[in-house]
Amino acid sequence: NRRTRATETFENPLAPAFRMVGGCPYQGGLALLMRPARGNLPAQIVRWVSAKRLLTLTSLPEDVPLPPPIWLRFHRQRNSWLCAYRGVQINGEVPKTSLYEYSDQTGQLLREIPELAGAALGSGGALYVGGAGASSEGVVRVAPPEGLDSQRWLLVGVDAKERLYWYSQERTGR
Repeated sequence: NRRTRATETFENPLAPAFRMVGGCPYQGGLALLMRPARGNLPAQIVRWVSAKRLLTLTSLPEDVPLPPPIWLRFHRQRNSWLCAYRGVQINGEVPKTSLYEYSDQTGQLLREIPELAGAALGSGGALYVGGAGASSEGVVRVAPPEGLDSQRWLLVGVDAKERLYWYSQERTGR
């Protein structure tokens, strides 16, 4: 809890068949993207109101085709889940990846946005993606500040004033 600094322990209700690969705050609780530990089961999005009360489960028609850690956010305006890989390679480069958007009601894949280097969801619903791929509805393509190597900077966030935040393994300028 951000206000009280109290913590809760959430037990995996799908263990040992599923493991957590991404998560985010959700309506005062928590949402987790769960991937099957073995077999060909579909991925699940699990939502809790609190550690003691499971809210809902959404079954996706297939597994999310991204390695963990997976960035997961709920897009209120589109009533959908956004999933993207968020990582940096050992050599410091940011791998290009895709963002997958799934319907909250059906779990169906709504769209794939390829060739991005990080994503951030603004409080007003603007979806920012790092990278130079093709444009998509409701998506704002952005690049790191001028003079920075776009191959080495990962978009990691946006604040209420719409300021973008970038990460690099190189300490200079971070």
